[in-house]
Amino acid sequence: MADSSDRKTLGAELDAARGAITGHAAAVRRDWNLSARLKTSVTNNRLAWVAGAAVVGLLLSKIPPLRRKVVVEVPHFAIGKVEKRGKRGLLASVLKVGLALAKPALGLWAKERWFSNRATAISRQERP
Repeated sequence: MADSSDRKTLGAELDAARGAITGHAAAVRRDWNLSARLKTSVTNNRLAWVAGAAVVGLLLSKIPPLRRKVVVEVPHFAIGKVEKRGKRGLLASVLKVGLALAKPALGLWAKERWFSNRATAISRQERP
């Protein structure tokens, strides 16, 4: 009979140990859930987070740029050409955007003009 009582006590100890491990695992999961902890921290300490973000933004804005600005001097014989090329490039980009926006309307107009005329011409040819 001593064996059965030892088994029962061992089983009870095992159940208690399993319950403790489950509780510890849940606590570890809660501790490592960083997104939930961050959300609760932000909701509980909103003013501190906003002030910290403002300070970090101010500090980042004060960092000098890493690249230096390179200034290229235009030769004296190309001064007027650069301005004309710039205007031409601007005109070309405006035309490209305008044609891209007008493409559906132009497609419908061409479809109505050429394909409807051909369909009527073909139907006239078929009739004797």
